[in-house]
Amino acid sequence: MFTDPHNYYYTPSGIYTSSVFTILLNHEVARSKRYPSPLSILLFSVCKPAPLAMEIRESVELSVTQVLKTKLRQTDISSQYGEDFLVLLTNTDISGAKIAAARLLTSLNTMIFPQENQPVEIGVCLGLASHPGGASISSDFLLKQVTQANREARSKGPGTLIVA
Repeated sequence: MFTDPHNYYYTPSGIYTSSVFTILLNHEVARSKRYPSPLSILLFSVCKPAPLAMEIRESVELSVTQVLKTKLRQTDISSQYGEDFLVLLTNTDISGAKIAAARLLTSLNTMIFPQENQPVEIGVCLGLASHPGGASISSDFLLKQVTQANREARSKGPGTLIVA
């Protein structure tokens, strides 16, 4: 993936920046209003180790983005969201989103080996929100729902999936 430091579309790890994600989210929501189709959104956090030490943050982010690039469809839209990650699953209803979320949880709750070669166990918790599409969908609604679900997942610990 092209990661030019002057490129404002992607983070250094090769996923969309939050500003580009917001534009794409609003575009998909508008499309879903016009042509009712489901949208789902995932917000996941690294819950273990907590807090995430600076010296392993880069390794964790690279590991997470590699999983996002290999375990999702090309049409899914991933972004870093502060220290967390957002994934927009286009044309995906709640059942399909649960399958994708379970696949991500399985892949992300693992050991990584940062530069010091000391294994670090990481654990991820995930919030999920979904909408069938139509006139009542909004990006604000989806983001509020997924943030609330993620907050609850964080309180329950690594490996948790909460559906809003």
